[in-house]
Amino acid sequence: MKEIFAKAYSTLWVQNIYNQILIGNWFENGLLSKQQFEDCETEFPVGFKQTNLFIKIGLFIFTIILVFALIGFVSLFFSDLFKTSIALAILSILVAICLYFVLNTFIQKNKNYRNGIDNALIYCMIGALFLSICSLTDYKLSFLFYTIVLFVILLLATLKYADPLVAVGLFITFIIICFHLTLELSFGKLILPFVIMGVSAGAYFLIKYVQELDFEKYYFTSLEILESMALACFYFAGNYGVVREGNAQINNISPSTQIAFAPLFYFFSVIIPIGYIVWAIKTKSRKMLIIGLLAIAFSIFTYRHYFSILPLEWALTLGGLLLVVLGILLIKYLKSPKFGVSSAEQTTHKFANLEAILVSEIIKTPGPPTGTKFGGGDFGGGGATGQY
Repeated sequence: MKEIFAKAYSTLWVQNIYNQILIGNWFENGLLSKQQFEDCETEFPVGFKQTNLFIKIGLFIFTIILVFALIGFVSLFFSDLFKTSIALAILSILVAICLYFVLNTFIQKNKNYRNGIDNALIYCMIGALFLSICSLTDYKLSFLFYTIVLFVILLLATLKYADPLVAVGLFITFIIICFHLTLELSFGKLILPFVIMGVSAGAYFLIKYVQELDFEKYYFTSLEILESMALACFYFAGNYGVVREGNAQINNISPSTQIAFAPLFYFFSVIIPIGYIVWAIKTKSRKMLIIGLLAIAFSIFTYRHYFSILPLEWALTLGGLLLVVLGILLIKYLKSPKFGVSSAEQTTHKFANLEAILVSEIIKTPGPPTGTKFGGGDFGGGGATGQY
């Protein structure tokens, strides 16, 4: 049982991947000599099989096709047995179990790490397990029940494999669950945007807390994506256009009409992006800065959609031109750091807690002598004729 919930990949090698990213950044910026760089790579080895993006995509597609082909081939021999939902559930469970053992064998024996094969096997395994539960209940239970089941499956898979796409699915199912639970309340439609904003904010702070605990960086990529999704979800839940159109869809209103608390959502649409940018500058967070800028662009689009002043062609042209000019000016202005902000790419801040490890283990400089060494000379005549 312990092995089932244990992390699938070597945490040491995963941490060394980020160590090597930091080492490479230091070397490119001239902070390490070539010898120190080579020593660092030797000290922090990575034993995973790593391939480029195109090979990963090819392996992923090939694995998906192979899995479905094998399932289809086996099903041909037992087609008469799998006409009921219970039989389909049994088949799906057997497929999920087989995929689980194949997946973990590939990871342990072949040292796979997000190279396409293991990603495909993870997704197929999750799909087979979820299908087995749906078939076992004959699809008769509520949508909320199946969403919760999927959330639990994705949570366990994320904890074991830390796959970024699984983490995305985990967050989406979490928001869907909160959405449906809120609508079950008699006043749920009224408070829905505020609930989603609240759970998004709570998720963000929980993610930041887990990031501090993730010393091995096993969940680094997944947490980075979840952090961005929480920030984006918090903004969209308070955006006037999203709330207005969402309200229209829930209440089957076409076209959409003015919503309650409209001035408050106007305020949210403006203040949240500004807050993101201010906080990004204060905390030196490039990710939050980008999200804040995108949020401002979407807020402008929202305003333009409901309160158009210029024709769409003119608005897009002038807005795009303004953004390009502003971007060029900011890049040139921030080539040298201003107020601690620079347009130069920096990656070391992501792995700040690894720097102490690297420095203490590898970047060693000679220290001062431990003490004065006496002896080796002779002294006589009060210093008149001897050697000292």
